[in-house]
Amino acid sequence: MNKRTAGITMLATISTMGATVLGANAATVETTTMGKVSAPVVATFKTPTTVADAQAQTNQAKQDQKTASSAAYDAKAKQSSTQKVQNSAASAKSEAAAKANAASAAASQAQVNKDQATPENIQVATSAASAAANEVSSAQSSVEQGQAAVSANSSSVSQAQTEVNNAANKLDVANQVESAAQVQVSQANQQVKDETDKLNNLTPEKINEEKDNTNKSISDDKTTINTTNNHLNNAKVEVANVTKDVSQKQDTANKTTNDLTNAKTNVSNATNANEKAQAAKQKAQQSVTTWQVKKGSQPTINVDVDAWHKVVADQSTGAQDYQAEYNAFVNKVLTDNKYTPSVDDTKTLISGFSTLTQDQRDNLMNFALDVINQALKLWTGSATNKFKSTRADMMISQNIADDYSAANNNIWNANSQHLVDKINEAHAKYDLGMTGENWGSTELLNYLNNGTLNLGNFKQALYQDIIAMMFADGDSDFGHMKNWCVQMPGRYVGLGFDKYGNTHFIIHDSFSADSGVDTTAIKHFEQSSDVEAGLAAANQDLSTKTAAATKTQDDLDAAQKASATAENANNSAQANLTNAQAKLAVKTDQVNTINKQLYTAKTQLARDQIKLEGLNQQLTNLAQARAKQTAIVEAAQTSANQAMTVLNDAKKATTVAKSALKTAQQHLTATKNDLMAATQALQAAHQDVVNKQQALTKAQGKLNDLVNADAKLAQAKADLQQAKAVLADKTAAYEKAVADNNAAKAQVTLANNTKKQADQAYTHAANVLAALKAKQNADKHKQSAQNNHNGTQTTPEVTQTKYLRELQHETQILHQKAEAARAYAQKNGRLEDKIAAQKATDRYYTALANLKIINANGTTKEANQLTLTTGSQTNVTMLDPTTSVIMPEPIHDKQKRQAAKLQYAGQKQLPQTGDNQNNRVGLFAGLVSLMTAFGCLGLKKRKQMR
Repeated sequence: MNKRTAGITMLATISTMGATVLGANAATVETTTMGKVSAPVVATFKTPTTVADAQAQTNQAKQDQKTASSAAYDAKAKQSSTQKVQNSAASAKSEAAAKANAASAAASQAQVNKDQATPENIQVATSAASAAANEVSSAQSSVEQGQAAVSANSSSVSQAQTEVNNAANKLDVANQVESAAQVQVSQANQQVKDETDKLNNLTPEKINEEKDNTNKSISDDKTTINTTNNHLNNAKVEVANVTKDVSQKQDTANKTTNDLTNAKTNVSNATNANEKAQAAKQKAQQSVTTWQVKKGSQPTINVDVDAWHKVVADQSTGAQDYQAEYNAFVNKVLTDNKYTPSVDDTKTLISGFSTLTQDQRDNLMNFALDVINQALKLWTGSATNKFKSTRADMMISQNIADDYSAANNNIWNANSQHLVDKINEAHAKYDLGMTGENWGSTELLNYLNNGTLNLGNFKQALYQDIIAMMFADGDSDFGHMKNWCVQMPGRYVGLGFDKYGNTHFIIHDSFSADSGVDTTAIKHFEQSSDVEAGLAAANQDLSTKTAAATKTQDDLDAAQKASATAENANNSAQANLTNAQAKLAVKTDQVNTINKQLYTAKTQLARDQIKLEGLNQQLTNLAQARAKQTAIVEAAQTSANQAMTVLNDAKKATTVAKSALKTAQQHLTATKNDLMAATQALQAAHQDVVNKQQALTKAQGKLNDLVNADAKLAQAKADLQQAKAVLADKTAAYEKAVADNNAAKAQVTLANNTKKQADQAYTHAANVLAALKAKQNADKHKQSAQNNHNGTQTTPEVTQTKYLRELQHETQILHQKAEAARAYAQKNGRLEDKIAAQKATDRYYTALANLKIINANGTTKEANQLTLTTGSQTNVTMLDPTTSVIMPEPIHDKQKRQAAKLQYAGQKQLPQTGDNQNNRVGLFAGLVSLMTAFGCLGLKKRKQMR
């Protein structure tokens, strides 16, 4: 057997001994938050002794006054500009603070959602979303029922309206019949009267007169008959036309009835299709929810890859700020990466580490591979190289774990060591090539001892173990991580548990062809990539089902709309048919009426003709004629009685028609009220759908918040960090703007003070000029004054000495006030106090200058002895005895502090520790000899952080 020579490589582990931090005794440099404040310089002069010098100084003071006024105006304009900048910065800061508060609230809510995102709460939210969906479906069914009720009531209203129209038409006919009967009664009564009059007038004279009238009536009757015949023909034509219209409207009504039937069938079909599509959509949504719940139980890694690479690189190079960087990185990783096992895993109790079934071991190995390969992908940026595991890997790793158990070698023991001989033995036995072990600690033994050990505990322990090896492994030079991601990425790994519950990952590059071990891949269990793929497919299916459900809903809406349209068309066609039929009835009644009128006219003609014959007979046989006329009168009376009977019947029919119309109108009102109630109920049902849909959206939003709590929390935290960064920038900008504005305000104050000083200097120069001119005049008269007065008068020297003493006293008072103001300003450090101290000092300097001027021709000894004291510093003379120029130069302690700072500039040791900076990194002793002796890759052990 040709076996390969095993690669002999080891990782050196570098330990950082400590980070360097500037100690408390490090020098500090005092800085101010204001910009440099400067003001125009007001020229100072020697005390003039001549009028010409005083005039020149007065002119210069006037020019200084103009310059100071211009500077004060410019300073005010600049301060107005800086005030606007400050106001704008304050607004921007407030806006950024509001956004930061909002982001903080969102992050807090996201954290609440994350805390609540337990499998139980997710299941509750899923049930709530499903229940809300059912409520929406129920509300939509109510809308459909309401629509049907509105349609039914609309049909009832149309039918009731038709009944009212028919009743009204019948009442019109009854009224016409009654009117006609009334006419007949009137005519019959009139006939009785007429025939009676004829009888009374049955004399030869009257008969001949009546005969003439009867001939005329016969002529009129014939004319009436001709006219009525024409009316009858026209009415028959109208009846024919209306009959044709009724036939056409009947055809239309038949068609709309068929269309309505088809439309209702379409609605029924669309309703069935929509119910199936909605059920399919809900099933797809449940599938997505199931995958989302699974995703919530999958391990995820949330880490800043660039920061990861940097902290590993800084550890290897011994960067100065590595320890702080490492601590911050680890804290963030441990904060951002948590794993919550599924409910099913927590319900799967495990009685011991050796009782794990093969499926359970494969399940745990799949879980570990998931976490390892996620980290590997993040480190390398590629998903091509993934770790794999075979039956042999699991067997070898568990055998080595058993060796640790047999040797009572617990990672928590102070003297625990890798069993290098056992690893070498496996390496040689199975020809594993380059081989290494990552040994990690867990607290599974505590769960076992408590009797609560379950499969979820295993996965949680594996997650914490691998996360620690990958990202919190600085004390081992990131050796565990490098075993996974640098030395042998994408090779083979197995997992074993010793009797203490600690993990043993045996890593190697490959099996040789003749190793003789079972290299069958372990059983596959769902990993994050599988769940992501399943969730993606479920989302795609949901999208398809949602589109289909939307289409069937649109089809249903269209079918319902078409059904409503068909129903309206049918109602309209039926109403048109009813109206046409009513019109036909009216036209038919008109024909009947005209027929009756024609019959009446013909009857009247026959009567008139008979009358004429009777009149002729009467002339022949008057007695017989009177007897016959008597019979006619009696017949007319009978006809009148019959007409009255017809009229009474017509009145009864009219009463019945009025009652029927009233009943029909009441029914129409009731159906309209029913329609209004149904319409209101439909509107309420629509609103209920909106409310239930909002509840569904809220429930789905809650479910989405729980299912995607990790991602949303990460985003909320990122948004919060960004908002804080923006707020920090805006706050810094605002503070700078405030400082600039304060400096500008100080500049305004200083410029105003300088202007005041310039005004005072000009006034003083003018006064000095006036005094010198007065003194010049006084000197001219001095000698003569001395000659003209005796020694009893007070001399000018005595007067000047008295005034000098008074001025010296006032100067001493101003000196004390200046010192007090300056001390107060130094104690409080406020700008306004410094300005007040400067004003007090200026008044003192002015008094000194005046003292010098008044004593210009005498001694300056007393004036030169006046000094201004600054704290504990040495007194400094404030008035030069030769030039009289005010030159204050107090000594500050800034130079002393700078000197103290320079003492540390070349110092190589840290003040708080005394350690030399070059000694901060060291190597573990003996590690190189171990590499040579054991020839194994990266034997690492990792104790879990507690």
